Amino acid sequence: MSAYQYPIHIANIRIQNEDKIRTSVAYIHGLLEEEGLNLHHSRNENEMMTLGRTSEVLSVVCARLRDTGLYDGVSIEIDKLDSQDSNDNVGDNKVQLNITLDEKKWYKLYVGAGVKQQGFGMGMSESSQLGALPKAQFEASANVSNIRGNTDVTAISYTIDQASVPTFVLSHDAPAKISIEDMEHASWRCIVDTTDYELARSYKEYHRSLSYRLSNSRSPSPFLCDAPWRSLEWTAKWRDIQPCRFPNAPFACDASPNIISEAGPSLKHSLSFDYKMNGVNLDNRITPTRGFDMSVGAEIAGPPGDVGFFKASNALSIHFPLINSLGLCFHASFSSGFARNISFGGTCNRTLPISDRYFVGGPLNLRGFQASGIGPRAKENPGAPGGDSLGGEIFYTSLLMASVPFPTTKLKESGARLMGFVNMGTLTGWGVPVESIVRTTRVAAGVGAFCETPLGRMEGTFAVPIRCGSRDKTERFQFGFGLTF
Repeated sequence: MSAYQYPIHIANIRIQNEDKIRTSVAYIHGLLEEEGLNLHHSRNENEMMTLGRTSEVLSVVCARLRDTGLYDGVSIEIDKLDSQDSNDNVGDNKVQLNITLDEKKWYKLYVGAGVKQQGFGMGMSESSQLGALPKAQFEASANVSNIRGNTDVTAISYTIDQASVPTFVLSHDAPAKISIEDMEHASWRCIVDTTDYELARSYKEYHRSLSYRLSNSRSPSPFLCDAPWRSLEWTAKWRDIQPCRFPNAPFACDASPNIISEAGPSLKHSLSFDYKMNGVNLDNRITPTRGFDMSVGAEIAGPPGDVGFFKASNALSIHFPLINSLGLCFHASFSSGFARNISFGGTCNRTLPISDRYFVGGPLNLRGFQASGIGPRAKENPGAPGGDSLGGEIFYTSLLMASVPFPTTKLKESGARLMGFVNMGTLTGWGVPVESIVRTTRVAAGVGAFCETPLGRMEGTFAVPIRCGSRDKTERFQFGFGLTF
């Protein structure tokens, strides 16, 4: 019998400096049992776990504790049983676990400056439609960790940008008491923020939200998770749309009648599901040349809120080499979504609010067009230049692209690539015939370059719109960051 197959009986667990650490013994025991280590199994040799299997479980537990970011060091060792720690006679199969946890400080404070990306809590596709540049901001935050002993973290942050717009976030993250499959991490969020849509839609949206999310990762965002992401989230959000005002006539709205009709408060009460593969089947998540990626999402909103709808969206990308000797690769992507208003017998709005519609255009979305550059649009005056973007209920975008490494050695080694592409897409509403959707498809072709950076994929493109509407906002030179094609 090899050492790997040797049966062992865990008769005792010893935690070093147990009285000086915040992590509870019950939490550690629960974590060990959750990963398959039966601490109360029979001493019958046929029912004992092997040394090899126990070592694998302990490695997983150590990794889970390290991934919380609350420890400087974690170690679990299998040792001979100390007779002083057991009322039983010491046997050949009996062992004890020696657990050592080097905890970080229970608090963290930060005061400094940073950059505010508009659209807190939005996905990259949504925030790219704001058409707003990042703003400098003052930041202050504090968090306390492991106070309850189960790797919980409570954080509070306050920021104020150069336009004097504040953002307040209060959060609490901890293992879920009730989990669904592998969604074992729970997160509460309370957010007060203002999103600036003035450049494309002539209004700001002030919102306060409370949310509870179950997910399979401790990461605050799916884009920061290196493994496939799954989450189920409940949200209650109070929103107030505030149209732009004329500087010299503050009681007059500098917005189209369509936007003014949307002004005022609303309450969204929703449940959403999100799944992202996060590049686990790609050779490189940021600049892939081989593999595929996928994401799907769905959301339903209804009473007790006054907004009712169902939304679903998906995205798929495929990458594979064409000529290995040249490094030539082919890339294709497709994304789509639809939103359907539900009035719930008249208790909710009979039309889909502008805050819940889709918007299309911009770098890494539909190249050759400005952010929110296509789709239904209000009259030009008053409102945003070219007319306020009103969004749509159905959209799709598609991209066909070929790329090669940069010819220069230094840029080639960094993973930078040159590309040529054709992309297309449209944005419309319900009741439009399929042939009209085809006829209204916008098309643009161009060239560009992209490379990997700590912020994601940096991309610069030059595109020429081949097919566009008379009121579409086009843009030939574009620059952007993102994670998806």
